[in-house]
Amino acid sequence: MGYIYFTGNIYFITCKTAAGFNYFQEPWAKQIIKEQIGKAQNKFQTKIYGYAILSNHYHLLIQSNHWRDIPKFLQIINGGSSYLLNKRLDVQHGGIWMDKWTKKADTKESSFRILGYILGNPYKHGLVKNLQELYEYPFSSYKTLVTQRGAEYVDNLIMQTIALDLDLETEERYIESITKK
Repeated sequence: MGYIYFTGNIYFITCKTAAGFNYFQEPWAKQIIKEQIGKAQNKFQTKIYGYAILSNHYHLLIQSNHWRDIPKFLQIINGGSSYLLNKRLDVQHGGIWMDKWTKKADTKESSFRILGYILGNPYKHGLVKNLQELYEYPFSSYKTLVTQRGAEYVDNLIMQTIALDLDLETEERYIESITKK
């Protein structure tokens, strides 16, 4: 059985590739996911507070007008990106996406902590070397939020929440803790 969504709630969603394979290491491949996110957002009028696209997973912080739209929203992203990647590579990998992890952001404070975590993820994973490079990273909502809220505000969100040296088990406990407060 899938995750049960409720209208109006804010959700932190992480989708990981099968076996953690880096299907989206190249910029053109990340662009596929970015375009699918835009397509899904336009179709379902889903509010995206933040996103980050990495080589083997992506993070979203979203709020939907209707609970039924969220699985369809994710199908456009995951199904569409799988189809387009397989087509571009002229191969049949089958399912590219394996794991989906969803948590409800229970409070405004947890939403801010999650947003900082998402925005800092390209930095955490070494795709950029510093926050200045993060501004130029095209596969995250960092630049958009800096434009809307200012660099100091957004950088503080990141620095207050992201743990840059966590192993996977510790990272999962950290994510669990920021979604509960």
